[in-house]
Amino acid sequence: MNGQDLVDTLKAVLRRKRITYARAASELGMSEANVKRMMSLRRMSLEQLDAFCGILGIDVARLATMTEQRLSRSHVGEDVEEALISDKRRLLMFMLVQQNWSEEAILATFYLSKTECQRYASQLQEMHLIESVAGRWRSRLPAHWRWPAGGPIDRWLKRQLDRSHVLQGNREGEGLSPLLLTLTPAMAERIRRCCDDWDTELRQMAAEDVAPDDTCRAPFLVVTGMRQWNWAPFDDLLRQRPENARKA
Repeated sequence: MNGQDLVDTLKAVLRRKRITYARAASELGMSEANVKRMMSLRRMSLEQLDAFCGILGIDVARLATMTEQRLSRSHVGEDVEEALISDKRRLLMFMLVQQNWSEEAILATFYLSKTECQRYASQLQEMHLIESVAGRWRSRLPAHWRWPAGGPIDRWLKRQLDRSHVLQGNREGEGLSPLLLTLTPAMAERIRRCCDDWDTELRQMAAEDVAPDDTCRAPFLVVTGMRQWNWAPFDDLLRQRPENARKA
């Protein structure tokens, strides 16, 4: 458990209690933009965490306990990962629910019947991956969940994305983690700007990398950015391509 895990739990409790960022900012005497930034970066000092906990009527110790309980429930074994990738319809169903797709949108976009959706949803519930909240399916995994490196899902993702061998390797000192998302145009642009900011910060960090012996340096390819993905593994299930998507 780390600080980011605590912030994730804090965000979940705020949502459950229907406390908006605007309301939290008002009660804490902060700007809403500052609150959104802290939540987005998942970075807070102990004092800031304590202040947010005060709004919720709990202390940081209680938040830590809630975080431990949440993390213990979010463990996914390799057997579950294998079961997911063994049926691409079930895998697609989970990926879409994880990204907040409604049943109506799934039925309109993919060749999945209502009966199939309900059957796969039931299977995913039995696997403790999703739950039904107010008549809508929701993922039970944390918002910032990452599949374990080298696990079945991680290997499957890299097989789908690695067409030019860019993602192969993961030798010592390397960290390659593909992330597939379905985004609105507005959010895609927002993330693109974040990538630009991160690119600038990386270049600054590299400029500060001074060593007494440059022979210790090794070449690294650092990729910051995003590219529209074309649903390739699920193309035969695609009923209609979303309007903001293009076929690669």
